[in-house]
Amino acid sequence: MLPTLRLYRGLQKLPAWDIFHNGSVLVQESASKRPPARLSGWKEIARHLGVSVRTVQLWEDTRGLPVRRLPGVRGGVYALTEELDAWAAGRAAELSHERRRQARERRMTRAALWVAGIAPVAAAGLGGRFWASRSAGIASLRFEGNTVVASGAQGRGLWRLTLKPMEPGTEVVKEQSYLMLANRDGDGRKEAVGGASCRRLNATGGEAVGATIFRISPEGQLLWKRPARPVLRGAGGDPFEGQWGLQAMAMAEGRVRVRVWVGLSHSIRYPGVVAEVMPDGGLREVFANYGHVNSLAAVRREGKTWLLAGGASSALPGGFVAQIDPDKGLSIAPEGGPPRYRFTTRGQARPEVYYHLPLIDLTTAYLEDIQAALAIQVTDSGRGRARFDVGDEGCRVYLEFGPPLRPKAVRISSQCELGYRKFEKTGVIGYPFERCPFLHEPMLVRKWTEKGGWEEVRAPVANMKNTL
Repeated sequence: MLPTLRLYRGLQKLPAWDIFHNGSVLVQESASKRPPARLSGWKEIARHLGVSVRTVQLWEDTRGLPVRRLPGVRGGVYALTEELDAWAAGRAAELSHERRRQARERRMTRAALWVAGIAPVAAAGLGGRFWASRSAGIASLRFEGNTVVASGAQGRGLWRLTLKPMEPGTEVVKEQSYLMLANRDGDGRKEAVGGASCRRLNATGGEAVGATIFRISPEGQLLWKRPARPVLRGAGGDPFEGQWGLQAMAMAEGRVRVRVWVGLSHSIRYPGVVAEVMPDGGLREVFANYGHVNSLAAVRREGKTWLLAGGASSALPGGFVAQIDPDKGLSIAPEGGPPRYRFTTRGQARPEVYYHLPLIDLTTAYLEDIQAALAIQVTDSGRGRARFDVGDEGCRVYLEFGPPLRPKAVRISSQCELGYRKFEKTGVIGYPFERCPFLHEPMLVRKWTEKGGWEEVRAPVANMKNTL
């Protein structure tokens, strides 16, 4: 609680700013519209917020404090006062929520002591067992329709919480919804953090209407539930309204708290966004791609958390895997394709590296224009693989990589061979399977970095003739 109280005091030290309410967040604007000042180093940032250096470093790691880093191995840090003040204003809602949570816990403790004092037999009997089950640690979570169900270590039910539908007549889309256990308060007790895509029921099975994110206390109380709607704007400057679906979720342990990110995709205009879920339910966008974001993974290496995002590219037909620094602000994927595949929202950075897997012959034979990276697995060492699905008959392409996201090899599932032989017989693919370049020659993977632009990388393909 100490860092939160110190933040509150720090807010009192800010210059004379006009504070007004805009929707559900607080926004600060300078009356004189002065250009933002630049603060160099942790000490200046801490002095501006009225807290210690250790506290701002903690906030940067766990709460998304907008701190930027200079290039180079030993590069320093800096921040803009305008961004810091806007971030601090948004923390006011979290401070209020934290106070309500602590007051609620104090009331629950007093109630438990009262029961123990006047009814020891009941407290030791049924009432005691009920209290123990409610306060026991959550071991697993699952959806049952619109209801979140929590179970303990032995599979015993702890609590059930039904989420109110986004709109009347909607239900949770289970395959596009996620539940995670996270120690968001840093108190050692895990709570539920999740997101759910929703659809409206109709005669054809359902229509996507959007997504929500939510946070549930260890005791099963809904702390907040918010619509998951990025503020990203398209080529014409208009927002992407409605039809956002949840495609991926990832979390990583910070120095004190757990950080959570979601991958959101628009089902009509096809952009994808990665956003960090802040403790008060706000979204801080860290990556935008013109094409769906279907998979996420977080890895912590050398004291730093990195995000790996995968999915499809509409601007550059094919699939992609990108490495993102979530602490640099909004990173925008490299542009391509028609002008409509652009964002007018300005980014603060670019991905550290962006790999594009161009369409292969088998993808076009299936009459597809994308081959999305639907899953990413990664170890703490940074080694892992991305799974690209091709067609609808089980063909999977696995791109294996080593740190930092460097392609090492490509492996192909057996269903890919069956697909090739089918299209070979029908004449859709004009060469026999035995001479298929896709399976016998190194695969082309295009690599983009901000410094070097585009370059071609060839990843060897594992087959019966080599020992990859």
